[in-house]
Amino acid sequence: MMFAPNVSLTFVIIMAAVFGTIVGTLTGLFASLLLRLDIRFRHLVVDAILGAIAFPLVFEGILLVPWRNTITYHVGDTLVTSTMSNYQHPDSVALITAILLPVLHELRRFKRRVKPVS
Repeated sequence: MMFAPNVSLTFVIIMAAVFGTIVGTLTGLFASLLLRLDIRFRHLVVDAILGAIAFPLVFEGILLVPWRNTITYHVGDTLVTSTMSNYQHPDSVALITAILLPVLHELRRFKRRVKPVS
């Protein structure tokens, strides 16, 4: 396992939070427009916070989870084996999470707005 200096790791976490904020805000905005909900600043802030928390937590969390992945392939007459000890694409999972949480928030708002007829 490779250890990064504290300053670099802090910078990566802050940039991941900024990216999650942007993704969460845009996702919440588009979900609100698609569901024809009122676009209010406080709901966009909630979506931004959900994205800002989800992206770095999932990204760093997946890096901590042990994931053994071994691939074997032939190069000429040589058998090459490569093993990784963690998941190769934590950014994809973190991005999906940062998109899903604001969408779920907007769907909850939509469900609360539309009340069932009894």
